[in-house]
Amino acid sequence: FDWPLDNFTPKVHPTQKPVPLLERLIEIFTDKDDVVIDPCAGSGSTLLAAANLDRRAYGFEIKKDFYKDAKEKVLKSVQRYLFT
Repeated sequence: FDWPLDNFTPKVHPTQKPVPLLERLIEIFTDKDDVVIDPCAGSGSTLLAAANLDRRAYGFEIKKDFYKDAKEKVLKSVQRYLFT
């Protein structure tokens, strides 16, 4: 499938993927409440996409700067789910 180029979302990682694209892939290959594992979490986009679709997600990132940025980004996005 084709996917439009996103020039508006701020990039924090050189290979950052658009969350809507990752959501589409997660919808195709997983079911609600499945676990998504991202061994190279980078900017955290896969983790956000998984959370948006009611999947549990685990990400790993070796670069500390990317880890810190992704952690902040993901926590800001998913904190609305923490106490509901």
